[in-house]
Amino acid sequence: MKKSIITLILCALTSVGTVRAYDFSAVTTSGHTLYYNIESAIAQTVEVTYPNPDPVYSYGWNGFVKPVGDLVVDDSVVWGGVTYHVDAIGEYAFYACNGLTSVTLPNSVAHIRNAAFQGCTALNAFNFPAYLTTIGNNAFSWCTGFTTLTLPASVNSIGSSAFSDCSNLSSINIPPLLTEIAPYTFHSCSSLTTVQLPDSVHHIRSSAFGHCTSLTSINMPPALYSIEANAFFNCILLDSITIPQSVNTLQTYAFSFCSGLTTVHYNARRVNNAGSVFQNDTNITTVTIGDGVLIVPTALFNGCYKITEIMLPNTLTTISSYAFQGCRGLRSVVIPNSVTVVGISAFEGCSGLTAVTLPDSLATIKENTFLGCSSLASITIPGSVTAIGAGAFCGCTSLSGINLEESLRSIGDSAFKGCGLAGELLIPWRMTTIGSQGFMGCTGIESITSRCMSVPTTGSMAFEGIGTDIPVNIPCGKLESYSSSWPYFHNFHEMELVFQATSDNPEQGTVDVEQAPSCSYHGATVRAIPNPGFRFDHWSNGDNHNPTSVVVIDTMTLTAFFDVDTTTGIPDAGVSTTGINVYAQGDLIVVEGASHEPIRIYDVAGRLIATTVSRPFNKGVYLVQVGTRPAIKVAVR
Repeated sequence: MKKSIITLILCALTSVGTVRAYDFSAVTTSGHTLYYNIESAIAQTVEVTYPNPDPVYSYGWNGFVKPVGDLVVDDSVVWGGVTYHVDAIGEYAFYACNGLTSVTLPNSVAHIRNAAFQGCTALNAFNFPAYLTTIGNNAFSWCTGFTTLTLPASVNSIGSSAFSDCSNLSSINIPPLLTEIAPYTFHSCSSLTTVQLPDSVHHIRSSAFGHCTSLTSINMPPALYSIEANAFFNCILLDSITIPQSVNTLQTYAFSFCSGLTTVHYNARRVNNAGSVFQNDTNITTVTIGDGVLIVPTALFNGCYKITEIMLPNTLTTISSYAFQGCRGLRSVVIPNSVTVVGISAFEGCSGLTAVTLPDSLATIKENTFLGCSSLASITIPGSVTAIGAGAFCGCTSLSGINLEESLRSIGDSAFKGCGLAGELLIPWRMTTIGSQGFMGCTGIESITSRCMSVPTTGSMAFEGIGTDIPVNIPCGKLESYSSSWPYFHNFHEMELVFQATSDNPEQGTVDVEQAPSCSYHGATVRAIPNPGFRFDHWSNGDNHNPTSVVVIDTMTLTAFFDVDTTTGIPDAGVSTTGINVYAQGDLIVVEGASHEPIRIYDVAGRLIATTVSRPFNKGVYLVQVGTRPAIKVAVR
């Protein structure tokens, strides 16, 4: 108890008007005065610290002589008659001691704490203790005198920025117990040439090797799980990368500006945490993304202007925003039907792109997707697309024609601005909105045919630059509404209504027009009538309702398709002798007398579509089986 009181009193004493940051000082065998804090009086351990508690001036060395030259830290020190073992180099212990040239630490040291040697710019030799376990954040950052370092195998933790900005460090071994390369660990180690990661490493954290401009190769451990944001940012000499299947996270800018990459093997089984990877990898020529990859992360190959070919797997669901932005060497791309999302600016600036195949699964072409693709000559917009975003095809000067499917409802601002569209522009009948400058500067358009019964709203200058006197064909009876809503144009023509309903095979069935269209009412209702032994299958517009109603804009032919009735011989409802009663009531199928027997309902092709009758059914013929009884045919009309 007496010793503790004395220690507290000593710590409170002042020598130069300030409270001391240390418990005691001692001279080492190398002749340097060092300062110590007692970590444990029981274990008799101390850490080396700095003398002045004021952190503003050189983190505690202001007014004290910094150690210079070759420093040897002794493994023990005697104070107050007690021998203490040196267990750690404390935080900021030698911060900015830029006169130190070499350091030898005793094997008793297990920890080098945060910023312990940060800014020791003359330090060129360092003997690490054999049993060192942790190296803290910024422990050796800005130690520009290091050229090579050998870390002991006992190290299991290296903190953030531990060796950042060691600009002359050309080689360092990574201990085999390390599980992650922490954020900024080797950031701006511009002389580092090769790194061998042990199999124990599971994570490469953000900016871990960012700006390592001399790094030519690095292995990816087989159990690597994540490569985080900016991990290899601006590693301009890195020439090849193989991402193992264990990786499930790639984050923003992980390989951005790796302009020396020539080979990429990207076979990750899945990718979450979409981020931008491989941005500006200017020497990549062919990229193969392996089966199992679900997501191409944001800005994956942004600026890789030498890419000419990309192979995308059928497992892919998402091409994230900016994924291939600026890949001006890319010539063509086929997006598999598994893809449901293509992000903003995904192919922006791909000026060499001539052909694109879009999947039928795509619902939206997002903002700036193909902005500035000046060589894009043709593109087929799938019938699944309902919206084209702002700037989607802006500046596609070689794009002479487009097909706008009936599903399309909106075109965003500047979507086709400056495109080389020529000939007729056909606007589908579901269109509701054309944004500002939507077709501005498309001077090659010679006529417009709008099938829209309700005039699409247009933003300012939507058709600016197109001739005001070109023919604009509109639905019959809509002259007044178009001329008032689209005052930019002056040459409107109402289209004559011509409607025809036919059978694909008159021997199998005929078609009856129950309601013909007119200029005042554009609706038509038709019914398919199958001949005996045949059944109605579908209409040419894909509808399978019978009868069906359609909207007629100008000239339209609707064809009914029939097929052999495979239900011939199956008893109709009402004539069954199976002891149950099956009938249709509105859009419901009613089964009476089934008790608790299972019910199966099939379509006429024999496909099971329901196991209950407690829901409405579309119009058509169904086969109802109760238990193991023979099927009964029932028609919902």
